[in-house]
Amino acid sequence: MKKQLVILWTRFLNENLKIFFIVFILMSASPLYAGEPLVFSYSDHFPPFSWIENKQNMGIIIDVVNEALIKRLKLKVRYMAVPWVRAQQMVQDGTADAFITVASEKRKTYTMTNSEPIITISLSFFVVKDFQKVNQLRHAQSFEELDGFRFISNRGNGLWEEKLKGMKVEWLNNRYNIPFFLIAGRGAIWPELAHVGRYVIKRADAKDAIVEIPINIPIPTQHFLLHIGKKSAYLKIIPLFDETIREMKKEGVIQKIEESYY
Repeated sequence: MKKQLVILWTRFLNENLKIFFIVFILMSASPLYAGEPLVFSYSDHFPPFSWIENKQNMGIIIDVVNEALIKRLKLKVRYMAVPWVRAQQMVQDGTADAFITVASEKRKTYTMTNSEPIITISLSFFVVKDFQKVNQLRHAQSFEELDGFRFISNRGNGLWEEKLKGMKVEWLNNRYNIPFFLIAGRGAIWPELAHVGRYVIKRADAKDAIVEIPINIPIPTQHFLLHIGKKSAYLKIIPLFDETIREMKKEGVIQKIEESYY
């Protein structure tokens, strides 16, 4: 009888350990009881990841925060839509608690991050359907191999200003015009973050005219992570956030959020 009680008690602890952990985290995070919201700063112009439209917080990142922090972890969140440089500065100086982006050495000096990737950032080429040299794009191992091709991108895009330096590029002021220039033959290849390209193409209603080719050029894989300022009282939620993101990915929630934008 005693052995059976021990087995039942052990089983109870194993099944409820997560609940105990959640309660401990929530009880030890004083702002939750003080009624102070987690202040989440984000770029006000980075669709489809985040932007503000008609005073509404929009984007993949916003949907993830709504689901993970507000709905599942029952936290109060106050959004701050500001230019990206300011969004980061707010967390650095302690006027905001968190943002989501890729990790960097500078950000590590003033934030702690979760470990479970929220969104994996991939790069793609976008070309018209009758593009003649698809195989060359698929198998390219460096941008130098593509010297001689014509590219198109938007001004101020630091990533492609660096990668396409010295190559034939038509630079547009507005990213949303790129699909129309591709279709008109003004630019042969559009390299872009896959999420961004898909969103822009959907917005232009050009999904039947433009195809995506994943970039196989070796580029370090990057992931969006939750960054919480070292001055924030919400640092203690990071393990719980990781567990929540794992659950959301297992349930297909993250994928569903991403795909809803393209």
